[in-house]
Amino acid sequence: NPEGTGGIVTVTVRTRDEDNPIYRFAIEMAALIEEDPATKNMKPEAYLATSGGALLYPFVREIVASLTWKGRFGPIWLK
Repeated sequence: NPEGTGGIVTVTVRTRDEDNPIYRFAIEMAALIEEDPATKNMKPEAYLATSGGALLYPFVREIVASLTWKGRFGPIWLK
C-alpha cells in the first residue's frame, strides 16, 4: 500500500509442458501482510523481501500433494 504498512506476497508453482510431467497444474497463492502498529517489528517490505515466500511455501506444497495424492502416480511432494 502507499503508506508502506502492508503488502502482498504471491507464490506460483506450475509444471512445464516441455518436461512432459505426469500431472499438469498451476497453483498461485497470495497472502496479505499488514503492519501491527501496536508492536515493534520488521517493516512489511523487509518481511516480504526476506520471508514472504517461505510463509506460503508449506501451504502450496500441501495443495500440490492434496491434488495429486489420489492420482494414478501418487502424491507429488515439492522439496
